[in-house]
Amino acid sequence: MRSPDVAFVCYKLTRCGRRARLGVQNRIGIEMPGPHEREERLGHAVLASCLLIMMVIGPALADPVTPSQIRVVDGDTIHMAGQHRDSRLVGFKAPGTGRSQCRAERALGYKAARRLRELVAAGRLDLEYIACSCPAGTEGTSRCNKGRSCAILKSAGRNVGEILVEDKLAVPFRCGKTECPKTPRPWCNV
Repeated sequence: MRSPDVAFVCYKLTRCGRRARLGVQNRIGIEMPGPHEREERLGHAVLASCLLIMMVIGPALADPVTPSQIRVVDGDTIHMAGQHRDSRLVGFKAPGTGRSQCRAERALGYKAARRLRELVAAGRLDLEYIACSCPAGTEGTSRCNKGRSCAILKSAGRNVGEILVEDKLAVPFRCGKTECPKTPRPWCNV
């Protein structure tokens, strides 16, 4: 004779949405998930776990770099050791130094470059290369961003562009998927 706590399992076909699933019922008539429903729930749980992990470690996917690997070209351009081209730091525009349109722009450009050098020298850097906002097939050519690659540089977890904007040494500059708006140059209008 069986003990009363041993579940008597019987399968019955039930409807769940548009598809049939195999349900399991214990001895006292409480429906338990069938094997297909358990697999589906497990799949959802695995997917949710993967998404959570990606959200948590996603920002950490940038490559850590050392200050000795970076040479600051100007307030929004760096050169990485071992790379054949410069990298334009995206999300902001710092004043120019080489092709500045006025003395105020050149002076502020040197201050922005000096501040970027300070941030780089402080270490705790992460660099993430991203796609440039250029027409298809032009990235890496002179027709796209003057041949520069595009990147985001973070110092101690903060985007250096945000820091330069807060310090009033740069302005926000956001591009679309394949093109950028007219380059802002508010420094000469003062």
